[in-house]
Amino acid sequence: MPENFQADNLRTESDVEQKIIWPLLTSQAPHGLALPEDGIFTKVSIKSITIGKGKSKKNYYPDYVFVHAGIPLLVIEAKAVGEDLEEAMREARLYSSELNARYSAQVDPVQHVIACNGERLIAGRANTESPEFDILAKNFSQADVDFSAFLEAYGHNQMSKRGEAVLKKSDPNDIGSREKWWEESPRKARR
Repeated sequence: MPENFQADNLRTESDVEQKIIWPLLTSQAPHGLALPEDGIFTKVSIKSITIGKGKSKKNYYPDYVFVHAGIPLLVIEAKAVGEDLEEAMREARLYSSELNARYSAQVDPVQHVIACNGERLIAGRANTESPEFDILAKNFSQADVDFSAFLEAYGHNQMSKRGEAVLKKSDPNDIGSREKWWEESPRKARR
């Protein structure tokens, strides 16, 4: 594992966020997705939504949302080591579905979700159950074919292209009139 990831002593979800996910999101290729820090919203600046029904109903907000030109494109969910990544993906998909509902049907800006528990990362389309990538954290290396393909598919270049495509399909008045999913004064991403 590259030195930008600090996989030692991962105990909590916060450890996974700070030592694995943040470096993955912000490190330059070939070690990370090279997403700009000012486009990464954290729990501090993301509004919660209610998911589930009855007794399973809870307020939820993801650990990170990547935004390009004001458009949410990627939802990232962290879990502590050993926790269920399929559940994390379900939560990320639900949140992405709520974000997408704020846009017209032909837009759906959030098309990808990522979940990581420090041991493993899964990533895929927001509207499907089967992940496109399932990578052990110990294989986070440019030498790993799957990790390299993941960086290419989810990296800043692809996300920027996706964001520009969404902007072209969107009515600017429509985007501005939607309820905001972030706090009115978004804070810069913090680790």
